[in-house]
Amino acid sequence: MIRKVRLLVVLLAVLLGSGFMNMEGAQAKAPEKGAVAPQFVLKDLKENTVSLRHVYSQNKVTLVNFWATWCPPCRMEIPDLNRLYSQYKHKSVEIIGVNLEKDPEAVAKFVAANQMKFPIVIDPQNQVATKYQVFGIPTTYVLDQNGRIRHVIQGAASYQKLQAVVEEVLKESK
Repeated sequence: MIRKVRLLVVLLAVLLGSGFMNMEGAQAKAPEKGAVAPQFVLKDLKENTVSLRHVYSQNKVTLVNFWATWCPPCRMEIPDLNRLYSQYKHKSVEIIGVNLEKDPEAVAKFVAANQMKFPIVIDPQNQVATKYQVFGIPTTYVLDQNGRIRHVIQGAASYQKLQAVVEEVLKESK
């Protein structure tokens, strides 16, 4: 019974995540591996402006992780993202968590309570999620220093998966 409830919760999160698409964006094509990632500028939890172009140009690898506080798979991958960030930030690896909610205060409380170590930006109108054609969350785009999409991970990613793709991009950036 518990297994069925968990499956239902995960399916609900995926279906709710698909609500981040508007009909206008449904006609556009999702950015693919090898393409330059769509640019964005969003505010972080301290109201600072974060430019994707600036972030990836300053790092060898950038992960753009779309998530929400209410999403069980998103919550599951937070410890692995934190671990990856702690172990790779000194190797020029950055993570940007793109939160898809409208209340920055609630997100800030969640981030503090879950000790999220990587930068979080807010996409309250889901404009960036629409640009990226995010149908379900979490979804993670792995970018190289030129902003090229090297990997797209849909669903919660384990530390091992994240580490493998980061190591691959780091090796190729030498």
